[in-house]
Amino acid sequence: MKQVIVITGASSGFGALAARRLADAGHTVYAGMRDTTGRNSAQVEAVKQFARSTMWTCVPNLVRT
Repeated sequence: MKQVIVITGASSGFGALAARRLADAGHTVYAGMRDTTGRNSAQVEAVKQFARSTMWTCVPNLVRT
């Protein structure tokens, strides 16, 4: 059964790994990270590249705080 999953702290480590694996398994994953235009900008680019290679949809900066 496919689920909608929200993961915070998806810029690195377990959060990033979990987001990719769950999406690969067919779940809808909303993966959040802070400071997407600063310290995590490289991770945002990595997610975009991964999304293009696997047919994911990537929506960076959906919510800004």
